[in-house]
Amino acid sequence: MSGILLIERSTTLLHLLQRTLNSAQVGSWAELNSYPDAIDHLQRAADLGQNYRLIVLGAAARMTHEFEDLLTLLRNPRQARIPLLLLAHEKTRELDAFVEARAATVYLQWAQFSRIPASIRQLLPVTEPLPVSDEPSRASAMAGTPMAISDLPQLPANGLRILFVDDSASVRLAYRQLLDRQGYQTDTAGSISEGYQKALSAHYDLMVIDYFL
Repeated sequence: MSGILLIERSTTLLHLLQRTLNSAQVGSWAELNSYPDAIDHLQRAADLGQNYRLIVLGAAARMTHEFEDLLTLLRNPRQARIPLLLLAHEKTRELDAFVEARAATVYLQWAQFSRIPASIRQLLPVTEPLPVSDEPSRASAMAGTPMAISDLPQLPANGLRILFVDDSASVRLAYRQLLDRQGYQTDTAGSISEGYQKALSAHYDLMVIDYFL
């Protein structure tokens, strides 16, 4: 059984997590990109007495039945003992209530992802130091240390218009908020075809397109 379980539906954010954990040398981990699969997997692991040492969970952009079911499972006494790092694009009352009611849980926004390694070390028991591994399981092939958003160079917006294309609604929302705060005029599209239609109907100075679409 791997020490850490990553649960994130977005390919883009999953790669971000892979790079962050790989750079932090936190050892091996397992990955799931579906909330129903995560529920089934965690239930079977608990039945076998093989719980994870830590779960890293990417929250849904909007509360869904599948995500609610997973949160309910994580409040179950058998699962509530597992440390949890919950990552979300923005704070909500539902997530605040969940974190307040569940012990051993740290709540970060994605804009704070540079704090993920420190949060993991905070959550794991002191008596179980993180192993160092040169080859974490299913680690990203993308090399290099990820940069925090605050570390990125600040370029003048000058009213530039950007089209951001990604199939994840939560990713689109997060990056639109980020770019808007920097003074850019930002439009988003959820697919290549939608982005193509928007590009035909308006002028953009820059397009940002998810490589994995």
